[in-house]
Amino acid sequence: MGAIGMMRAGRERERDVAVRAPSRRGAAPHLTLALACALATLLAGCALPWAPQPDQILTIATLLPESGADAIIGQAMVNAVDLAVTQHATSAKGYRLAVVHVDEEGGSPAATLRSLTADQQVLGVVGPFDGQTASAATSALAPQHLVAISPSETLAAAAQSVPAPPGGTTPLSLLPPAPAAGQTAADLAVAASSAHGFAAHTVYVVDDGTPYGQAAVTAFERELKAKHGGVAGHSAIATGDLVSTQTAVSAIVAAAPDLVFFAGGTAAGAEMRATLTLSGVPALPMLEVGSMANNPGWVAAVGDPLATGNVAALLPAPNLLSLPTAKDFVAAYQQAYPGAQILPQSALAYDAAMDEITAIQSLLQAGKVPTRAAVLALVASAHYTGVTGTITFDQAGSSAASPGFSLYTCGTKGAWTFVATLGA
Repeated sequence: MGAIGMMRAGRERERDVAVRAPSRRGAAPHLTLALACALATLLAGCALPWAPQPDQILTIATLLPESGADAIIGQAMVNAVDLAVTQHATSAKGYRLAVVHVDEEGGSPAATLRSLTADQQVLGVVGPFDGQTASAATSALAPQHLVAISPSETLAAAAQSVPAPPGGTTPLSLLPPAPAAGQTAADLAVAASSAHGFAAHTVYVVDDGTPYGQAAVTAFERELKAKHGGVAGHSAIATGDLVSTQTAVSAIVAAAPDLVFFAGGTAAGAEMRATLTLSGVPALPMLEVGSMANNPGWVAAVGDPLATGNVAALLPAPNLLSLPTAKDFVAAYQQAYPGAQILPQSALAYDAAMDEITAIQSLLQAGKVPTRAAVLALVASAHYTGVTGTITFDQAGSSAASPGFSLYTCGTKGAWTFVATLGA
C-alpha cells in the first residue's frame, strides 16, 4: 500500500471525540421562530441562532510501525497516543482533537512524510520509530515547521544536516543520544558480573549501517578502549542481507571474542543472533542496544525460541514498574485496552503526545490559533512533566533529561527479564 493509501486507511481509523452541542428541549418555540424567519426572509434565507457550528479539527499523527518486527511495540505506542487524544479531545470550545495513524513500515518513508506534511490539520507527529525514517523525517518536517517527537529513535545525528527552523529543531527525541547508549554498553561490557556486566576483555562490534547504529558503535569502541578493553573486529551488516550477516559471523568466529556488541534494529539483531547460533557459537553472548530489548516480537524475528538466548539488551526507557508516576497511566491504559500489551515505550509515546497536546492547549487558552510553527516553538522551549519525568530538549533536539537505560536479558525460550536500571 502506498503512502496516500496508508493515509486514507489511517483516516478510516481516525479516532476523535467531537464537541457536542447541548441538547435542546421544547421544539415548538424554535419551530415558530423558524417559520417566522422563513416567511420574512424567504429568498435571503435564515441562519438559525442555535445551529451548531462545525468544530475545527486539530490532528496529532503517529508514524510508527504497525507491521514488521516491531509491530507489537508500535501498536503499544499507538494505543498510548490514542489514550492521550481521547482524554483531551474536547479541551477547547470550537475545536476537537483527532489522531491519524500511519504505518511506518507500509510504504516509502519519503512519500509517507509528504502526505503528512500536505495535511495542514496535522500539527504534531509522534514518531518516527526507525532510524532510516528519522533521516527522511528531518528533511521533510523541518522546512514545514512540523514538530515530531520520537519516543524510540535518537534523531540528533540526522538533524545536524538540516538547518533548524525558527523556534527550535525538529524532529525531537525523548531518548538520550546514541553515544550515550554506546558508552553505557561499553561500561557494562567490561564490568564485573556482580555489577551485571560481562567482564569481557575483547569485544567484536557490529552495526546495521543506520546513523544510530554507527554512532553507538563509535562511542562504544572509544569507551571500551578507555576502559582497557580490546576491539576484536568491526563489521557492518544490512537488514535482510544474509550474506553480510554470515560474513560478519564468520569473522566473529575466527576472532573468538568474549562478547559481541550489536547496535541497530530488531530485524538485523535477530538475524545476527540466529546466525551466530546456527554457526556453532550459541553460547557466545550478545549485548545489544536498540529496539529489540524487551521486544515481544523477538522470538518471531529470530525464528526459533531456542536461538533467542544469551542476549542482554539496553532499552533507553525506564521500566514502568520502577516509575511511581506511572500508576495512573498504567491503570488508564489497561482500562482502555484490556489485555493489550503495555510497554515502556507506551509511556514514552504518551508523553510525546501529551507534550504536543499541551502546547496546542496553551495556544488555545491564550486565544491564539495553533500553527505548526507556534506548536514547534512551545514544544522546543517548554518543560513538560509527564509519566516518564520532565521532558525538555537541547539545541540538537535530543532529550536534555535522559530517562536512563533499562537492562534486560533474554533466555533460551525467548522470555525477557528486567535486570536493572543503568545510567539514569
